[in-house]
Amino acid sequence: MNITDRQAVRDFKKAVTAAKNRRKMFWRSQAPDLADMLDQALEQLKQSVRDPRAGVDALIGLYKRDADIFERCDDSYGSVGDVFRVTAADLFVEYASLCPDKDKVAARILGLQDDDGYGVRDVLIDKASKILDESGMRQLIERIKQRIPIHEDITRQRKWLYMIESLARQIKDGALFERTRERNWQTLNGRAYIEIAKVYFGSGDAVTAYDRLQKADECGDGESNEYAELFREVCQALGKVEEVAKASWDIFRRHRCMETLNELIAQIGEDKRAETLYKEIDWIMADKEFSITDVQFLLDVGETACAQDHIIARRDQLDGEQYYLLPHLAERLEIKGAYLAAVLIYRALLEANLAKALSKYYSHGVRYLRRLDALADQISDWRGITPHAEYAQEIRQQHGRKPSFWTKYEHPATHRHLVPPPP
Repeated sequence: MNITDRQAVRDFKKAVTAAKNRRKMFWRSQAPDLADMLDQALEQLKQSVRDPRAGVDALIGLYKRDADIFERCDDSYGSVGDVFRVTAADLFVEYASLCPDKDKVAARILGLQDDDGYGVRDVLIDKASKILDESGMRQLIERIKQRIPIHEDITRQRKWLYMIESLARQIKDGALFERTRERNWQTLNGRAYIEIAKVYFGSGDAVTAYDRLQKADECGDGESNEYAELFREVCQALGKVEEVAKASWDIFRRHRCMETLNELIAQIGEDKRAETLYKEIDWIMADKEFSITDVQFLLDVGETACAQDHIIARRDQLDGEQYYLLPHLAERLEIKGAYLAAVLIYRALLEANLAKALSKYYSHGVRYLRRLDALADQISDWRGITPHAEYAQEIRQQHGRKPSFWTKYEHPATHRHLVPPPP
């Protein structure tokens, strides 16, 4: 290590010490400040240290001080944890991959795992394949096996078994992953078989992956999106055309959108597109449940009238608490000219906003009511729904004792700055 690197490592250690030794605790809102201090120290280390061994030494030192750092902060938001799991881990990989003595690096990674009280050190196990070749990975697996306390309760063995699972996944050893998962959990459930199938398929063994997916289905996990997508890929690799088409139908029916439609059409043929659309539109319109996804799909395929009818018929199911999704849908409906459906959505959002009786969020409710005012003139046929003038009067009667809302509504300048909706 040259003088420049040695000084840079000392500066890094001082910066870490200064961050953790602050006299006051870093509370939840202040933890991001601690994360920024550590990020800056890591960036300076990256810019200054050229000797990879010096870089590894400095980062090993950082991980060894994780307890000191986490005991000085409330990391509820996870920002400090991300420094260890992302920034520091990526920099460690950069340095470690350049070190000539990979066996020593592996030993140091393993040495950190003995006292991983805060769960941020095992990320280096998860990134081992970026540092070691397959031979080095298998040697590391054997070292981990020797550390498993075989005469103790399985819960004491589990953290080491998780490490072997991670390494087996990285080297795409399906058999080792399966044996380890079975030892870890004693019995295998559907979720485990899906994970096992992924590893086998990643290694190129589609036959075994197909078998394990069959077992997952037998365990009742064949209905998940993850299963369906993996099953389709495996069947494609095996040339099981009919099963690929069935899987594509399952995926499409769970989440109708243009992407899943095009994937389905790729399997059943472009000549089936129109027929498929007609059947799916009928299916959606016959379903009694309101679905944002299905309404968006109807808009995507140009069936605006059906989208509006779907909403009108199921208007009692609109949930104004879905304020992260419904405003965007209402805007799309406005653009498409489905003004009555947009009005119903804005009404649901307005009513949910007023029901909270939280003045700091009234700016959103004011915005919804103003959209309702603007859309009223666009509608000539209310189709049995209360017209806007009457509805607005009812809202004022029900919520007249919310003066801060009506002040914002009647004086536009007061709601210039919107407060985000509640989480």
